[in-house]
Amino acid sequence: MTVLVYKKGERDDPSNWRPISLCSTISKLYASCLASRITERSVTGGAISSTQKGFMSCEGCYEHHFVLQTTIETALRARRQCTVACLDLANAFGSMTHHHIFATLQEFGMPENFLRVIREGYEGCSPTIRSVEGETTVVPIRSGVKQGCPLSPIIFNLAMEPLLRAISNGADGFNLHSERVSILAYADDLVLTADDPENLQSILDATSQAADWMGLRFNAKKCVSLHIDGSKRDSVQTTGFQIQGEPVIPLAEGQAYRHLRMPTGFRVRQTPEDTIQEILQDAAKFDASQLAPWQKINALNTFLIPCISFVLRGSAVVKVPLNKADKIVRQLVKKWLFLPQRASNELVYITSRHGGANVPHMGDLCDIAVITHTFHLLTCPDAMIRNIAANALHDATKKRSAEPPPTKKPPAS
Repeated sequence: MTVLVYKKGERDDPSNWRPISLCSTISKLYASCLASRITERSVTGGAISSTQKGFMSCEGCYEHHFVLQTTIETALRARRQCTVACLDLANAFGSMTHHHIFATLQEFGMPENFLRVIREGYEGCSPTIRSVEGETTVVPIRSGVKQGCPLSPIIFNLAMEPLLRAISNGADGFNLHSERVSILAYADDLVLTADDPENLQSILDATSQAADWMGLRFNAKKCVSLHIDGSKRDSVQTTGFQIQGEPVIPLAEGQAYRHLRMPTGFRVRQTPEDTIQEILQDAAKFDASQLAPWQKINALNTFLIPCISFVLRGSAVVKVPLNKADKIVRQLVKKWLFLPQRASNELVYITSRHGGANVPHMGDLCDIAVITHTFHLLTCPDAMIRNIAANALHDATKKRSAEPPPTKKPPAS
């Protein structure tokens, strides 16, 4: 059974709905076990490139966002050139042919018993689609992975490897703190970097050839490029690039491309004001609902606060909008607790066991997010990320401190 989940845009357009497979519980448990074993084997065996962070057991999207923003800032500070292309694959999960998927798995040395089980899950698979008017007739699946199946993420990542390796092989990339950065992969979303326009177009040409061979198409209308020349007064250049023969949209100063709500661009405001407004609108809906007071507070902490925490981890945020949102949240929580507005704010923030609502202060969340994000980058398993983070921290400390920062670890006490 397949259901369609609305994403965005016109509701009458089927492409704006995401198909989710509803499999039996037993099959999902079995697929989860297979996925765990295949993932462990692929990671330890080097089948998955370190540039692929989508669907992996790490906070890789934060890492990629950090590398991308550091690349842009380094180009400006060092008066260098930097070119970036953010690419969007059209229907990547649904257009990957089964022949390519199984051939790639076999090429990576997948044991035959695993291949046989995966084939059995796809051959002859003909789901029906549930709608408000009932179920459709069976629709045979001849391409793509089943979204909603625990096995699909690792299969998709392995099927994407030929494209990633074709891009990275021979690509010069951008020299960032002695590390060459050429491709950052967020599952099906790709970011390419180079130190000049000619190199970036060369990488884009290699990407186009590999995608054509795999039967994939990029949605040029959703692909963007950014060319920065730090040596010029107008740093952002309107250089044209192409992917699969179609022009890519160039970003201007102040324009952003979003990866999981985190904006990327040159001199882009990263404060998640849209997310803050959505949280406040949802909080107002909680207030107008028939939920009990304790349920409203629980819903606020469970569904809304994590949304802002996620965005704060990867963005440079100013606190003024957060303080305004805090004020509105405090008023609502005091109302739900049947407290006068002049009551102490501590009753909103202290833990439940001490009689409070346990609602975190957004300004404090911002500070915690910065510390957590920095610690994660400096200790993450990816050696390239650790090196870039350590050098970036060293440069930032040197710039703001009167004395040069230490280059060696202090002796153990």
